[in-house]
Amino acid sequence: MVSAAVTKTEPYTVTYRIRTDAAWSDASPVAAEDFVYLRERMRDEPGTVDSAGYRIISDIKSDEGGKVVVVTFTQPYPGWRSLFSSLLPAHILKDAPGGWDQVLEGGFPATAGPFNIKQTDNARGEIVVERNERYWGQPAVAESVIFRRADALGQTDALRTSHDQMVVSSTDPTLFKALGEKVTVQTA
Repeated sequence: MVSAAVTKTEPYTVTYRIRTDAAWSDASPVAAEDFVYLRERMRDEPGTVDSAGYRIISDIKSDEGGKVVVVTFTQPYPGWRSLFSSLLPAHILKDAPGGWDQVLEGGFPATAGPFNIKQTDNARGEIVVERNERYWGQPAVAESVIFRRADALGQTDALRTSHDQMVVSSTDPTLFKALGEKVTVQTA
């Protein structure tokens, strides 16, 4: 976003300005249709979490070729800043056979961030992301990153053998004890 701000209080309206060079990894522009699609899915799909904000949107209008998005709410909504922080590529997902959940089950077809999802392996608990060469912002330093699911023993062994460089974990006392016996532990 270039900007996002409440531009009217009656009716409660938020105007989002998308960077003109913002595009999905398949070169399609990030645009108002992505806002509309996310709102519809969050409002209409059964079992969605945190859908309240999407349910009080009364209208979404597009301006300047889809790069300005005007969202009108039926009432003030203080959480508007986070509503559209995880857009989906509407141009790919809206007509996908089986719906968005089946398309996303095997991976993510396009991203609009510094990394693309290259591979997902649920059986091994692994996701590989690689630098998105079409990203319009500051390029990622790392060429690729591998995320692995592991238990406490697997995490400590991977660090001890230098197979992994970092572990991100919850504050489980058992894990901290196991890690402290094998590697230096730093908490934030």
